[in-house]
Amino acid sequence: MAPFLAVSVLLLAAQKQSACRRLEVCLSPGCVADGALPAIAKLRALSPDTVAIEDGKCASACGAGPVVIEPSDETNTPSVVHKRIKDALLIKLLEENGDGIKIDENLISGYELFVQAEEAASRRNHGKAVEMYKQSTDLVADLVMQALEGSSTINDRDGIPDNVQWIIAAYRNLAKSKLATFDRDGALRAAQTACRISNNFDALSLEALAEVCAAMKDDAGELDALRQIFALEREDDGEQPRDVALRRREQGFRLARLEKLVG
Repeated sequence: MAPFLAVSVLLLAAQKQSACRRLEVCLSPGCVADGALPAIAKLRALSPDTVAIEDGKCASACGAGPVVIEPSDETNTPSVVHKRIKDALLIKLLEENGDGIKIDENLISGYELFVQAEEAASRRNHGKAVEMYKQSTDLVADLVMQALEGSSTINDRDGIPDNVQWIIAAYRNLAKSKLATFDRDGALRAAQTACRISNNFDALSLEALAEVCAAMKDDAGELDALRQIFALEREDDGEQPRDVALRRREQGFRLARLEKLVG
């Protein structure tokens, strides 16, 4: 079988596949201390559509984390408990099911660079973050564009799949880091790519685009991005976290002002 490429990992297929394999990551305090959170994030980022990655309960393997449980669907057959699963062992676990899946090396390296970029951005080392985000997105860009140029796309409100979210975040946060280093044209391109991959269903990418347009004094572009954010909000009846609600309040004021200014 061909390597598992972005056309699959981005889940831009018109018909989503049902997961036929399930992996649970123990998120007990001991396993979290052993690195369960980065482990589950990596599994979700790189898993094919046919593998569901879920939060798991304690498997009584304390001190041997991260622990990944593979539940059994057969009566009287015990679940398989994988211990100390991290780094390359996570990839091996995804590939060992016997269905010939091979995770593309560019996706693996791209994700690892994304994680490094996130760490640099959290330290406000924006120059380093730009470098790492750029390397990450360069590794997956061709595969992303192949998927986007096809006939399928993210086109519903079911939510953006986990194995798509990190790539959208890489472009979105590249935009924010470029903006922090005063590369506004580069920031605009990255924000537009994040919005394109998500088909404008990712509010955070639209927020980044609005921020870039505001920095560029592009009132019409900012107005369009804000309108799309609030269009998404009208379709979502869920209660917003406090930080999101505060941002929406500020964005609402900005939207009203721009509507009077631009029309």
